[in-house]
Amino acid sequence: MNPKIKRARQGSNPNLALTSSTKVQLNKEAHTMLTKTKQFTNTLGRNIDSLPFHVQQLISAISSLKYAAGLTGHIEAERFSRQAVYALRPFIPYVVHETEVPEKYIFLNRDYKPLGIKTFDRVVYCSYSCMLFGSEELELIKPHYHLFQGPNNNVDGSFFMDDCPPWISKQHAATLIHRLEKLASTLNNEAK
Repeated sequence: MNPKIKRARQGSNPNLALTSSTKVQLNKEAHTMLTKTKQFTNTLGRNIDSLPFHVQQLISAISSLKYAAGLTGHIEAERFSRQAVYALRPFIPYVVHETEVPEKYIFLNRDYKPLGIKTFDRVVYCSYSCMLFGSEELELIKPHYHLFQGPNNNVDGSFFMDDCPPWISKQHAATLIHRLEKLASTLNNEAK
């Protein structure tokens, strides 16, 4: 093959091109993550696509967090990666917050943005209507808080505290994963 064409296919820096063995490894890891996500949703007894969007977000956060924290059960992926878990910060549920719409709530990340949103701009929560849920589900969520703050009619609570976020240690990540798995199972059982 012409060296110029080969370099163009690899990008400007041939050292950055993925080798075939690296591509195979990445494909195996992606397949493993997909399989684990399907296995978790199978334990819930439903196809992930049939679940409400906020429950799908929880399951996705759980699967990603397990992988980044080295908790998948695969020997080659057992290493805790603080950077990888921290990179998931926008996708990890931190609190439930009431929106501008009465009795509609949303999961927020540590930056108080809807899950998956990474911006410094102000966010109008009710504009993310596919992520909203009602007060019935809120009552199911409250027992899964790490710490509940405020009176019983309040929604203030968090899934982890500032002194024990999942990006600090594998143990903190495992604790949060366990809490979120219980929550996903509870929400799934109620949705059936």
